Amino acid sequence: VFLSNFKLSSTHSPYIMTKLGLGTAAIGRPHYINIRNAANTFSSDLATFSMRGMQMLDEAYKQGVRYFDTAPGYGMAEKLLTEWIHKHQYSDVEIATKWGYTYVANFQANATQHEVKEHSLSKLNEQWEVSKKLLPCLSTYQIHSATFESGVLENHAVLNRLAELKATQNLKIGLSSTGANQLEVLKKALEIEVEGKLLFDTFQVTYN
Repeated sequence: VFLSNFKLSSTHSPYIMTKLGLGTAAIGRPHYINIRNAANTFSSDLATFSMRGMQMLDEAYKQGVRYFDTAPGYGMAEKLLTEWIHKHQYSDVEIATKWGYTYVANFQANATQHEVKEHSLSKLNEQWEVSKKLLPCLSTYQIHSATFESGVLENHAVLNRLAELKATQNLKIGLSSTGANQLEVLKKALEIEVEGKLLFDTFQVTYN
């Protein structure tokens, strides 16, 4: 579950307003959560798993959730969310997705590798071709787990492409971060400009 758009009012009696959002990793990757009990263990029936994912999205919407976070690295999650919004044609749903991870476990419980990270321009363009199907509900496009090690914050071809998508698709550009040096990553990102304009609008950070 995500908290998005955390705001303070400007009235004389300040209050906090939050929007609750749903992260979709656990409905797209059956082995993403490793604390399932015996009655809730994935049985490799992808049709059933997909159906339950759709039910989760329906229930979240019923409970008032309008913000959903997904990524290609979350197995079938982005595909499920795309099918779900096209089925219902919701006009009040806001979606954030990410690029940079590819799911490679093929839903196998004994897979030794579940995802591959790649912050190249070719990977950005490849995953954008799929993620753009989330439009017009797609509001936020993020670098998945931006780090200094991947070099993505110094890759001018990638940054220019993100700026182009921001301008042409009316997107907020962001990044997700993890690890002990998140603060340094965010400070670096906040300084990045493309043609005199700040690139990054949103940040999804890990607290654990």
